[in-house]
Amino acid sequence: MAEPTVRKGNPAATRMQQGLVPQVQHVQQMIHQGPIPHPDILRGFDELVPGTAKRLIDLAESESVHRRDLESRAMTSNIESQKKQLELPIFKTELFTRVIEMV
Repeated sequence: MAEPTVRKGNPAATRMQQGLVPQVQHVQQMIHQGPIPHPDILRGFDELVPGTAKRLIDLAESESVHRRDLESRAMTSNIESQKKQLELPIFKTELFTRVIEMV
């Protein structure tokens, strides 16, 4: 087999002449985002401590219910507060009117 012709100034060809072989490195990254770990990780937990996967899922579910309850309470509180802010000018107007009538 004939040697490939190498042009001067070609860095890849120069490295090959020096016996250096180009290498390719493959990197794979998996990202999982959510309230519970990836199923493979859950499986690993369950292998180490049986029942752990179910406990983690139950914990995530109860945390989700708790968070939604807090959000609902906060929203209800905000609505009530805004209603009171709307009622305050009306109360002040009525009070002022009554004071004027007394004079």
